[in-house]
Amino acid sequence: MSLQSRLHQIDELANERWLGISTAEWHQVHFDDRPDFRGYGPTSYRDWRAIRRHIEPRGSFIDYGAGLGRVTILAARLPFDRVIGIDLDRDLVERGNHNIGRARWLKCGAHILCQDAAAFAIPGSTTVLYFCNPFSGKVLSNVLVNIKNLKEPVSLICNLPPISGFEKEIRAVPWLSLKTEFALSYGRKCLILSSAQT
Repeated sequence: MSLQSRLHQIDELANERWLGISTAEWHQVHFDDRPDFRGYGPTSYRDWRAIRRHIEPRGSFIDYGAGLGRVTILAARLPFDRVIGIDLDRDLVERGNHNIGRARWLKCGAHILCQDAAAFAIPGSTTVLYFCNPFSGKVLSNVLVNIKNLKEPVSLICNLPPISGFEKEIRAVPWLSLKTEFALSYGRKCLILSSAQT
């Protein structure tokens, strides 16, 4: 194991213990009939620290593909009004909500809903939508329709691998504007877009 990988592992374990949660698992897609879903992989704590600098905590924060709840919990440590996670895997949702119940130092209410992202009605108070490559295709298209129908602009924070269908589709949306892009760990990248009409 390289020194970088070892330091990353130590950082992950230390943060899990400090927060009192268990979210360091990776799950492939569980739905044979839903190929657009990508499963669950947690945002690294190192990457979250880089992403956090670009977040203005107000209103509601939505975590798509919340899984075991790591980002839902980290966002709830900021002064949002509320944080909502969305995931289709019932077992992960149950365990994610258990993690939320155990988590230390939350500043707002948080919970994860077991729901299809495409059918989720985004609250009007929402200001930030978070995506860690959770889906693409038809699911993403339907979510984008829901975003476009919002009365107020929102920020989309997208934590993505080097190549993904999600990135290809999101960059092609004409009413979204790219505000910034920066590198994350292990070749990942973060795109921050806005639905504000310019």
